[in-house]
Amino acid sequence: MATIAQIEKPQSNFEPLSAGYHDGEITKVEARDFDQNNFNTGQPETVTKLVVVFESDTAPKVDGERAQGRLFLRLAYGDKAHLTIVRERLLNRALTPEEMTTVDEDEFVGKKI
Repeated sequence: MATIAQIEKPQSNFEPLSAGYHDGEITKVEARDFDQNNFNTGQPETVTKLVVVFESDTAPKVDGERAQGRLFLRLAYGDKAHLTIVRERLLNRALTPEEMTTVDEDEFVGKKI
Protein backbone atom coordinates (compact mmCIF):
# COMPACT_ATOMS: atom_id res chain seq x y z
CA MET A 1 0.00 0.00 0.00
CA ALA A 2 1.33 3.44 -0.92
CA THR A 3 1.43 6.29 1.59
CA ILE A 4 -0.48 9.28 0.26
CA ALA A 5 0.33 11.66 3.08
CA GLN A 6 1.83 11.61 6.51
CA ILE A 7 0.36 14.00 9.02
CA GLU A 8 2.39 15.04 12.00
CA LYS A 9 0.39 15.65 15.12
CA PRO A 10 1.19 19.11 16.55
CA GLN A 11 2.82 19.12 19.96
CA SER A 12 0.31 20.26 22.55
CA ASN A 13 -0.44 19.66 26.18
CA PHE A 14 -4.17 20.24 25.58
CA GLU A 15 -6.31 18.02 27.79
CA PRO A 16 -10.03 18.00 26.98
CA LEU A 17 -12.40 18.26 29.91
CA SER A 18 -14.06 15.02 30.92
CA ALA A 19 -17.59 14.42 29.66
CA GLY A 20 -20.42 15.77 31.78
CA TYR A 21 -21.15 18.98 33.61
CA HIS A 22 -18.52 21.19 35.21
CA ASP A 23 -18.71 24.08 37.64
CA GLY A 24 -16.33 26.92 36.99
CA GLU A 25 -15.71 30.58 36.30
CA ILE A 26 -15.37 32.50 33.04
CA THR A 27 -11.91 34.05 32.87
CA LYS A 28 -11.58 35.47 29.36
CA VAL A 29 -13.66 36.43 26.33
CA GLU A 30 -12.36 37.41 22.90
CA ALA A 31 -13.65 37.68 19.36
CA ARG A 32 -11.61 35.68 16.83
CA ASP A 33 -11.87 35.02 13.11
CA PHE A 34 -11.94 31.40 11.90
CA ASP A 35 -11.44 30.26 8.31
CA GLN A 36 -13.85 27.49 7.39
CA ASN A 37 -16.01 26.25 4.55
CA ASN A 38 -19.63 27.32 4.24
CA PHE A 39 -21.90 24.44 5.31
CA ASN A 40 -24.30 24.91 2.39
CA THR A 41 -22.02 25.89 -0.49
CA GLY A 42 -18.65 24.48 0.54
CA GLN A 43 -17.04 27.82 -0.33
CA PRO A 44 -14.33 29.19 1.98
CA GLU A 45 -15.47 31.88 4.39
CA THR A 46 -14.25 33.70 7.48
CA VAL A 47 -16.53 33.54 10.51
CA THR A 48 -16.13 35.65 13.64
CA LYS A 49 -16.82 33.77 16.86
CA LEU A 50 -16.75 34.72 20.50
CA VAL A 51 -14.33 32.45 22.39
CA VAL A 52 -15.37 32.14 26.03
CA VAL A 53 -12.65 30.60 28.25
CA PHE A 54 -13.62 29.14 31.60
CA GLU A 55 -11.70 27.36 34.34
CA SER A 56 -13.27 24.28 35.88
CA ASP A 57 -13.62 23.88 39.63
CA THR A 58 -14.69 20.25 39.27
CA ALA A 59 -12.20 18.75 36.77
CA PRO A 60 -8.82 17.44 37.95
CA LYS A 61 -6.01 19.99 37.71
CA VAL A 62 -3.64 19.87 34.73
CA ASP A 63 0.02 20.58 35.55
CA GLY A 64 -1.08 22.16 38.84
CA GLU A 65 -3.47 24.59 37.09
CA ARG A 66 -7.26 24.50 36.92
CA ALA A 67 -8.46 22.73 33.77
CA GLN A 68 -9.80 25.04 31.07
CA GLY A 69 -12.70 24.74 28.69
CA ARG A 70 -13.82 26.91 25.79
CA LEU A 71 -17.15 27.82 24.27
CA PHE A 72 -17.13 28.92 20.63
CA LEU A 73 -20.18 31.09 19.93
CA ARG A 74 -20.89 32.52 16.50
CA LEU A 75 -21.58 36.26 16.58
CA ALA A 76 -25.26 36.01 15.76
CA TYR A 77 -28.27 37.41 17.53
CA GLY A 78 -31.91 36.48 17.76
CA ASP A 79 -34.00 34.39 20.12
CA LYS A 80 -32.53 31.06 18.95
CA ALA A 81 -28.88 32.11 18.56
CA HIS A 82 -26.55 30.20 20.90
CA LEU A 83 -24.88 33.46 21.93
CA THR A 84 -28.23 34.91 23.00
CA ILE A 85 -29.16 31.75 24.92
CA VAL A 86 -25.84 31.70 26.81
CA ARG A 87 -26.03 35.43 27.61
CA GLU A 88 -29.62 35.17 28.89
CA ARG A 89 -28.69 32.25 31.13
CA LEU A 90 -25.70 34.16 32.54
CA LEU A 91 -27.78 37.29 33.16
CA ASN A 92 -30.82 35.29 34.32
CA ARG A 93 -33.16 37.41 32.23
CA ALA A 94 -34.26 38.00 28.64
CA LEU A 95 -32.21 40.39 26.51
CA THR A 96 -33.83 43.42 24.96
CA PRO A 97 -33.57 43.75 21.16
CA GLU A 98 -30.99 46.53 21.65
CA GLU A 99 -28.87 44.35 23.99
CA MET A 100 -28.84 41.45 21.53
CA THR A 101 -26.76 43.41 19.03
CA THR A 102 -23.98 44.44 21.46
CA VAL A 103 -21.79 42.12 23.50
CA ASP A 104 -19.93 43.38 26.56
CA GLU A 105 -17.07 41.44 28.16
CA ASP A 106 -18.40 42.37 31.62
CA GLU A 107 -21.41 40.10 31.02
CA PHE A 108 -19.06 37.11 31.04
CA VAL A 109 -15.79 37.56 32.95
CA GLY A 110 -16.02 36.49 36.59
CA LYS A 111 -19.41 34.79 36.18
CA LYS A 112 -19.86 31.31 37.61
CA ILE A 113 -21.03 28.64 35.20
